[in-house]
Amino acid sequence: MKCQRDNHLTSSFKTQSSQKEPTMKIYIVEDKYAEIKKAQEAIRANNHEVGIPKNVLEGSIESFNDINWKEGRNLRDPISAQCANEELFAIIRDAKDNGGGIITDMMFHLAVKLTDEPTPPSGILVVLQAISSGVPVVVCTDASEVGGHHAKALHWIFDGYIVPARMNGIEIPFGWVENKDWDAAVKLLEQFHAKQHKKEVIE
Repeated sequence: MKCQRDNHLTSSFKTQSSQKEPTMKIYIVEDKYAEIKKAQEAIRANNHEVGIPKNVLEGSIESFNDINWKEGRNLRDPISAQCANEELFAIIRDAKDNGGGIITDMMFHLAVKLTDEPTPPSGILVVLQAISSGVPVVVCTDASEVGGHHAKALHWIFDGYIVPARMNGIEIPFGWVENKDWDAAVKLLEQFHAKQHKKEVIE
C-alpha cells in the first residue's frame, strides 16, 4: 500500500487552534532572493519577526536574510565553505538565543561552486544543527511528486525516512513542506515551536 503524501504536513501534529502563538523570530536559509521575499512576507503576515543574525563574518555571504541581499545574490557567493558554515552557526545561535525557529531550503551550495557538481541537499546540515541545538526547524522545498523540480533529488529522504517513520509511529523531529508553501511552513514551525516551549517548561 503506497503511503500518500500530505500536501505540506509531515509530522504527527495537527492544527489544534486558530489562536496565534506569541510572536517569534524566524530565520530563513534560502538561496533565491525571490523566495526569501516570499518567506519574509509569510513570516510577517503570521505576526512573526524575520530573524537577522547579528554575528556575521566579513568577506562571507554576510547574511542569509534580506538585510544584506541584492538581486542576483545567492548562497554560491561565500569565499569558502568555512565562512558559509560560520554564517549557518550564527543563525543557529541567534535562533536559540532568541527562542526562535528556522525554515530552510534543502538544495543549495554552502561554498563557491567551482565546477559543475550537482547542488547538494545542504539543508540536511541545517536540520541536524538545529535539532542538536534544540531549535525548531522546518524544511520548505520543492520536492512534490507532481511537478517538484527537486523531487528526483530528494525522494530518498521522503521514501527512506519520513514514510517509514510515519508508518511506525516514530515522531519526526522536523517539519517537511514539499510544495514551497512558505505560509504552510510558518504555521508548521509554530507547532514545533509550541511543542519545544512546552517541553522546556516541563523540564
